[in-house]
Parts: sequence; structure tokens; C-alpha cells
Amino acid sequence: MNFATTRGVFYTWAHGGRYAKREVGSARDRLFMALGTRPFDSWSLLTCSAPFSGGSESPVHFTSTRSRNWSKLSQHSLIESGESALALNAGISCLLPDRNKEDTLYLCNRHGVFKTINKGQTYKLVLKTEPN
Repeated sequence: MNFATTRGVFYTWAHGGRYAKREVGSARDRLFMALGTRPFDSWSLLTCSAPFSGGSESPVHFTSTRSRNWSKLSQHSLIESGESALALNAGISCLLPDRNKEDTLYLCNRHGVFKTINKGQTYKLVLKTEPN
């Protein structure tokens, strides 16, 4: 099982008796808030993670091999026109891969809910956060 913590992403096995820190392409002490898995009954198909904040324009990483080897979902992620002032890496709190469409992923951050249908190449804001 993979889980996100204030000190990174960890993997546990042997009913929680053993733990290993996973390298996900960011600083070792990066706060991770988001971790998503698809499908929910099989960890081996896709697990994705993203730090709460950071400088990467493509913050989502994924693994399909028991979380040993992580890769960027996309090398260059863009937000579709009209919302170019928004950043994907602004307080990411949720990742949700679509169970039925392997190219689709939802990402939540302080700006709202974004959706990609092309494995992270472009994101569209589908629900904007209400101002306080």
C-alpha cells in the first residue's frame, strides 16, 4: 500500500510491519497531500502522486510497478486557454484517476478541480473554487 505523508510517499507491506520511502522526483521532505490509485481493487495498474506545492509545471508522477519507479505523467503540462494565470502546482489536495478511462485524471488544488483527458498534456478547469 502507498500512502502520502508530510515527509513524502511511503510504501508498506507485511500488514504494515515494513515501510520504505519512495523517491518521487522531488525534495525528500516535500509535503505530499495527494495520492490516487486506479482501479481501486488493484494497486499494480496505476498509482499517482503530487506534492502539495512545488516549482514543477508538471507535478503529477505515476508508477505502475509497486511504487519503486516513478515517472512524470507528462513532461509539459499546460492549462487550456482562458485560465493561463492558474497553476497546477498550487496547493494540490486530491488526485483521482478515472476508473474506466486510463487517459483521464482529476486534480484538485486551491483554484478548483482540473481534468485531463490526455495523460496530463493539457488540463481544463471544470470546477472553479468560490472566492471567500
